[in-house]
Amino acid sequence: MMKITTKTRGQLNYEADVKAWPYYNIGRMIPRVEWSDLSPAVQANWDSEEPGWHAANPEKCKAKGLSILAYNLECGNLTLEEGREVAAAFGVLSVDTDTAEGLASALRWLAA
Repeated sequence: MMKITTKTRGQLNYEADVKAWPYYNIGRMIPRVEWSDLSPAVQANWDSEEPGWHAANPEKCKAKGLSILAYNLECGNLTLEEGREVAAAFGVLSVDTDTAEGLASALRWLAA
């Protein structure tokens, strides 16, 4: 027999926000935590009729995330492979370049 679990409004809001902004800290590649890892007090903050800012503004989020990623690639904070991993989390699956600088340039263009 299948067990059906229902998600709370807060959990759905949080998951939508994580989808739009998957990294807590892009420069250090720190991903957002799972819902179950949040304290009950933080979980309560997500229980709202309104979605989180990231989920409500996905295009702005993607542009901002790619801009931050491009900056970190240019500064040498991330390698090419790390940059590709973060870009993929924001939905950029293929950029034809073999240097971090080339990826940064392409991401700046995509973010504009």
